[in-house]
Amino acid sequence: MAKMIGIDLGTAYTRVVMRGRGTVLSQPTVVATDASGKEILAVGNDAAQMTGKTDGDVRVVWPLKDSVIVHCNEAGGMLEEYINTAIDALWAHPFVVASVPWGITEIERRAVEKVLSEAGAKRVELLDHIILSALGAGVPILQPHGYLVVDIGAGTTDAALISMGRIVRAQSCRVGGNAINAALSAYLKKRFSLIVSETTVEHIKCTIGTASPRVGEGEMGVHGLNTASGKPDSVILHSADVFEAIGDPMLRIVECVRAVLQDTPPEMAADLCDDGLILTGGTAQLNGLADLLQQATKTAVHVAENPMNAAAAGLGRVLRYQGDLKKIFMFKE
Repeated sequence: MAKMIGIDLGTAYTRVVMRGRGTVLSQPTVVATDASGKEILAVGNDAAQMTGKTDGDVRVVWPLKDSVIVHCNEAGGMLEEYINTAIDALWAHPFVVASVPWGITEIERRAVEKVLSEAGAKRVELLDHIILSALGAGVPILQPHGYLVVDIGAGTTDAALISMGRIVRAQSCRVGGNAINAALSAYLKKRFSLIVSETTVEHIKCTIGTASPRVGEGEMGVHGLNTASGKPDSVILHSADVFEAIGDPMLRIVECVRAVLQDTPPEMAADLCDDGLILTGGTAQLNGLADLLQQATKTAVHVAENPMNAAAAGLGRVLRYQGDLKKIFMFKE
């Protein structure tokens, strides 16, 4: 029987999980190739460090967009490297359990299966990322009780009402940390005529970013290139500026959650009043996001412990208790 590993394939990060060992690899979902795209030069952290610092002979590619594979060759090469790095040579051709966003198309699911198979997987099983995140966050999803889990990653936001191991209601929108960064970058260019690097935008978001005017006050100097003068420039940015900049993606996330709440069966509404909703995913750590959702939905909001790694933790539980979870996840015989 082939050995089993778990892969949390995210827009920003990919994690490989092994039974009894937890997460054995966590690297950015990025690849550096030659100009033709045929030869992979680096993956993960090594490739990420090349972003914006290469000439025309090197391409830096993020093979997923909005949690969907858009560069199959690069994704396959990266995953092959990650699988080989994570497992012993004797474990060649493992059975891979991988996460995918809820609501992706059948074509998109087949693309993930194809890429993983070409990367060395003997067999591939795809599980909903939101279910894995709920498991990893410690939500007792097998109970006859409604739990609302909102998973906000780099590429997508999934909101799902879960009961007895099944998704009862769900909504997905292709808005996440990347869309927030893009909105902030556009704001800096429009208001201050300042172009900054992706790394700088991420640093701003994590340092003084806020999704609620009630939470977080700070300021920082931001350095970039002035589009008017063509020279290096700097401005002082405040948390209020970031709040204004990211208003549109925040509204879309709120609408996604509200859509599930409005479609919640009456029998489960009381459960949500008691337990509130659970936030997972890397973007769940954005300052003020829990407060924004609580004010918008009038429902208590709880951020999972270590929300960025919730899906990987859920994969670990699947690998450990495969027998108990077999029917829930409909593993194929």
